Amino acid sequence: MRKRVYLHIGWEKTGTSAIQVFCARNQDWLNERNIHYPLMGKLPQHVDLYTDLKDANASRIRRSCEAVRAEIARCEQESLIFSHESLHLCSPAIFADIFKGCDVRIIAYLRRPDEAFISFFVTMARYGLIPVDNLHRSIRKFSHDHINRFEYKHTLARFAWEFGRDMLTVRHYHPDDLIGRQTLTDFMHQLGIEDLENSKWPEDHSNLSLDADQFAIVLRLARSLRALPKARVCELTRQLSDAMILHGSPNHARSVVRFVPASLRHRLLAHWKDSFEALYAEYFDGRAIFDDESWAKISKPSPAMTPERLDELIAIVHQADVLSAPESTQFLDSLHQLTH
Repeated sequence: MRKRVYLHIGWEKTGTSAIQVFCARNQDWLNERNIHYPLMGKLPQHVDLYTDLKDANASRIRRSCEAVRAEIARCEQESLIFSHESLHLCSPAIFADIFKGCDVRIIAYLRRPDEAFISFFVTMARYGLIPVDNLHRSIRKFSHDHINRFEYKHTLARFAWEFGRDMLTVRHYHPDDLIGRQTLTDFMHQLGIEDLENSKWPEDHSNLSLDADQFAIVLRLARSLRALPKARVCELTRQLSDAMILHGSPNHARSVVRFVPASLRHRLLAHWKDSFEALYAEYFDGRAIFDDESWAKISKPSPAMTPERLDELIAIVHQADVLSAPESTQFLDSLHQLTH
């Protein structure tokens, strides 16, 4: 029997974690619907597949290829799902080789690239993967390293060339364009599943991002630690970010993206804008999905939090206990400037 493979290639910051956590929690439920989500590693997403295929080491690539083929060979269901938000960065030719003989369907979700880029930057800072002691320098470096990650048109063209345009399902990551107004229900719809009754939904939100108030405190902490080695700064900002997420739910109405200056967003958009028209024509029937600029009217150069919110977050900083006593006192005193 020829297997169907749903290859979910991303993109970052489009609700991919919710899909992966759901599929991992509902493996038996999906099996009953003739779809298998293999668990390959400790995490719900197929991160080893991504890291191996992105690696230049031939033995690692071969290892992942063999592991995936073994999953396909022993799968009793008609269809399988492989998912990671960064699979779009891997070579489509490698996937064509791995899934040779399978009916491969590519699924991709696209978010307005400036929003995706900013959200991705905050996520990398939240996990201590980039230093943010100097925000402007960090953004410049991050732009140099990652701005091409969101070259949607070029990447999709590579997958279309390898698998055929009809094998690509490209969705706009926006509530108004998603079935059920969220990525998870939309993704299940692409699999032919409309009824999620008796499934186990994630107990909480997956991969939460810092809101603008939390991020402002993390940035201030990083600046106060400039004298320390970069690795130590990243580790302490990660510890504080973890505490912020664990003990204080992000306020989604105050996302970092909302408070990024319009001038910066326009500069970011300029990098991708020339490709938008062709993207719209190829995948969205000419509809200009990224051209809404209502955000420009509400974009503010810097967020000011309420004293009540600041007190809540200061209590979390106390609880996190990431600094020594003298440093902590000085840092906490400096936080009161954030309400001005």
